[in-house]
Amino acid sequence: MKILYLSDDFPPDNLGGAGVVAHNLAKAFKELGHDIYVVSTTQDKSKEGSYVQDGFKIYKIYSRYHRRWRAYFSLYNPQTVKKVSKIIADIKPDVIHAHNVHYHLSYHCLKIAKDSGARVILTAHDTMLYSYGKVYDGSKIPLFKDAWDHKLRFNPLRNLIIKYYLRNVDKIAAVSDALRRALINNGIKNVETIHNGINLDDWMV
Repeated sequence: MKILYLSDDFPPDNLGGAGVVAHNLAKAFKELGHDIYVVSTTQDKSKEGSYVQDGFKIYKIYSRYHRRWRAYFSLYNPQTVKKVSKIIADIKPDVIHAHNVHYHLSYHCLKIAKDSGARVILTAHDTMLYSYGKVYDGSKIPLFKDAWDHKLRFNPLRNLIIKYYLRNVDKIAAVSDALRRALINNGIKNVETIHNGINLDDWMV
């Protein structure tokens, strides 16, 4: 089976939590005999391209913009979407597993993934599906809180467009029960809890 991972960050260039989880999953499924591919991003133009690591092919797409535009570029990033579409068309994956795509790859890639005919899974590692940043509980965010907090960086259509793109996902996985409840409380449906796995061999003494 061909499995393609989408993640804004991916080791070794970045050791963020979501990227590390995607990397561990990619290695594990490679060991099970599947064909693995990864699409990630880089903010260094010289690092754009493709290479083989851990037995699977990784595509790095260049994307860089000022974070004040994140509420717009996170929905559709013209720097990445056409390249992602071409890669998916070339690979023809059976499954596409997205992790963090809310900065550079953008949520539009979920539609590209679904249109390819693949089964699409999205793992939510945080509350960015409905919030602009960290939240302190799982309750519903008041309608105008983000507008008040983020002023000119606020996009009034952001959350509605994200929910539109989420219709292209066959299943959303939340990494904890608390995150699952928070997503549901804020109108995100089709969510199940799937905790991040660990390699027990790393803890054996």
